[in-house]
Amino acid sequence: MRSDLGTPGEMATPIGADRGVSKHGNAFGRIVGSANGGGSTTTRPLRWINGVPAHLFPSDLRQGTGTQVSEDNRVVGFIRENNLDRAYWVDPGSQTYDFLLPDDTSTRATAIGRTQSSLIGGSVLSGGSIVPAYWVPSGSVYGTAQFLPGWAVGRQGTVIGVSGNRVVGAMEPSGSLLGQTFVYTLGDASVTFLDSRYGRPAQFDRVGETFVGNGPVPYLWLGAFQPNGGAAIDLRAFCEPATDTSNLAVSGISEATPPRFGGSSSDQLEVFFATGSSAFTRRVPSVAGDFSVVNGTLQFGNFTDVRFPDAAWANVRRATGLVPAGPPVLVEVEALVSGSPQELWFRSTVRVDASGLFDVGLELWDFQALAWVVVTPAESRVARHYLTFEGAAPGELARFVSGGKVRGRLSAKSTGPVSSTWSIDVEQANFYTR
Repeated sequence: MRSDLGTPGEMATPIGADRGVSKHGNAFGRIVGSANGGGSTTTRPLRWINGVPAHLFPSDLRQGTGTQVSEDNRVVGFIRENNLDRAYWVDPGSQTYDFLLPDDTSTRATAIGRTQSSLIGGSVLSGGSIVPAYWVPSGSVYGTAQFLPGWAVGRQGTVIGVSGNRVVGAMEPSGSLLGQTFVYTLGDASVTFLDSRYGRPAQFDRVGETFVGNGPVPYLWLGAFQPNGGAAIDLRAFCEPATDTSNLAVSGISEATPPRFGGSSSDQLEVFFATGSSAFTRRVPSVAGDFSVVNGTLQFGNFTDVRFPDAAWANVRRATGLVPAGPPVLVEVEALVSGSPQELWFRSTVRVDASGLFDVGLELWDFQALAWVVVTPAESRVARHYLTFEGAAPGELARFVSGGKVRGRLSAKSTGPVSSTWSIDVEQANFYTR
């Protein structure tokens, strides 16, 4: 699988799979985690430096794990002692754990910023609930645990990532209440919650300030940390055509450029994805006339917003009243194609803004037959979260290229009762050739 993260000419592929332990690291080759130790099934903190794994303290047999490491090798994590979790930090050369809170409070350290002078994030058992917390460095030690303002009583959560003066984490589900991703910037009066349609974040990229997560599909969050300022875009949007991501769950993202994803498949194999060169070339709209709304109303956005999956999108409001022909949303896209491609794919990443049943269709224009050819399955169900759809041109490809251009059409329609006037967000609409 290849993925491009919106960068032309680069996409991602699996670089290996094994049945190892989950590992968390960064762009500099520093990884921490846990493994069985002491000839027993007890898991103990590990760190990898220069490719060599080792227990933090071989003679310390307490159970625990390392959760993250800074660029200058400060490790954070937690160990189990007297039926309580104890959050720790360890610097290179340390002879023992440094703990964040007294041993009568259950705590976990789950994140640290890029350097030893960064915040540490995690969770604390408080008032019968596990709630997110962070620690601010004060010289060579850390101050008392800081809690998020206005945190809902009884709701549990934890910090997933830290960058500068910002913490990102997850509020866990509770009964009928959905879990939500939260973002908090030190000094703000309240916490920002992102859309509850998406699952908890799995890992935070401290350099790019983005994160990956799962539910209802594996996704990458891009853009601003505001409910309508960024977007959780499904993993398939960044992959080569014909890549099946239905059995994957993402668990990590590196801080390298280009990035790497990590995760697991349904058979429990760990799978890693690296960004790199691809045999496919993405063809995108290049001028205003290459993206046109046939049915519906363009609310905002233009041809530049549908080129890449980058959290910039165009919004098309459904046509109301008598629609001249076809579905209530109909958009045409064109792009330049050089040479004679051996494969031609049309792809779009879209979502709707209303509850109900909706179908999306993709078609390619046959310049010889002067007709549209459907390239997506009959039922391609679009949802309120972003999903990526694609289809390959069938038969002789010369029929779909004329004057160095290819043309596609995106349609959307409701297939059941709809509670309101609806619109569709088009995150990307482009072509792939090789």
